[in-house]
Amino acid sequence: TSVWPNPVQSNTIQLNIELQRPGAVTVQIFDVTGKMVSGILTFNGVTGKNLFPVNTDLQPGVYLLKIVAGKEVQTQKIIVQ
Repeated sequence: TSVWPNPVQSNTIQLNIELQRPGAVTVQIFDVTGKMVSGILTFNGVTGKNLFPVNTDLQPGVYLLKIVAGKEVQTQKIIVQ
């Protein structure tokens, strides 16, 4: 899983994720205190590479993206400038 651009200078990032099987991908964005700062975003992914645009609309700072696909959970740090 990768997120770009990072650092973020616009309101949209691209989430690049490869799935072993089709299914739902959920994304949550948290600030460094652990507060969720966006609603839960859900995308339907296909087997193989997927590219999802994520509207961040966040104030400058450091954030964590929690990405869940099936039983796999990943966390990505992003910096918003």
